[in-house]
Amino acid sequence: MNEQLARLLIESYERVTGRKLLDPEPLPWGREWVIAVTNSGDPIPQEDFPYIVERFYRVERSRSKDTGGT
Repeated sequence: MNEQLARLLIESYERVTGRKLLDPEPLPWGREWVIAVTNSGDPIPQEDFPYIVERFYRVERSRSKDTGGT
C-alpha cells in the first residue's frame, strides 16, 4: 500500500506542469483514513482508474516504452 501511494503521488507530481495544482489531502473515513488527490490538470479517464496503481501503467496511449514517458 505504501509503495502504491508513493507511486501515485510521484507520477502525479511529475505530470503537473505550469500553474496546475495537485492537492493530496488525508481524510478520516470511519476508523481509517483515505487520501483524496485533487488534480487541476487533465483528468484521468475513468476506464483507467483500476490500473493507475500498477507499476509502469501508461494512461497516455501515445506513449510506449519506445517513445518515452515514465
